[in-house]
Amino acid sequence: SVRVATHTLTPAQREMYDASAVLWQKLARFLRQRAAELPPSATSRFWSAHQRFFRAFVTGAKLPSLHELLEAGLAAGKSVVVGLLGTGEAYGVVASDGDDNLPNAPSAILRTLITAVLCSDKPPDDPALLGWLELVDQLNLPPNPLDEIMSR
Repeated sequence: SVRVATHTLTPAQREMYDASAVLWQKLARFLRQRAAELPPSATSRFWSAHQRFFRAFVTGAKLPSLHELLEAGLAAGKSVVVGLLGTGEAYGVVASDGDDNLPNAPSAILRTLITAVLCSDKPPDDPALLGWLELVDQLNLPPNPLDEIMSR
C-alpha cells in the first residue's frame, strides 16, 4: 500500500529555517541595493534560487521522519520503496569540486546565486563576496537526502 507521510519541523529545524530566512532577507535587500549594477535577469534568478533552496531544504528536513518509516517497514518485513522529489542533488553536482563529497544542495544553490548573480562582478577574493559565502557556511542545513539515505 502507498503511504504519504508528513513531517513536522523539530525545534532545531525551525531554527535552521529561521536562520535561512534571515539570510535570504539580507540577500533580497542586497539585490535591491545593487539592482542597477546587475543584469536584468538577476531578480528572476534570485527568486528562482529562493524556491529551489527552500524546496531542497524542506526535502532534507523530512529525513528523520523518513528514516523512522524505513526502519519500521523493514522491521515489519516489508519491501520499502521511497519516492523523493526535489532532492537538489543536481545542484550539488554542479557545485562539487570533483570529489565524491557533494556540497549540501541548499548551500550550493546559495553559493551559486551569490557568486554567479549577486557578486558576479567581484573578484574571488573580494571581502563582500567572501562575507556572504561565510554567512552561507555558518548555516546549519539539512543533509543531502540521497547521501543520507544511502549512508544508512
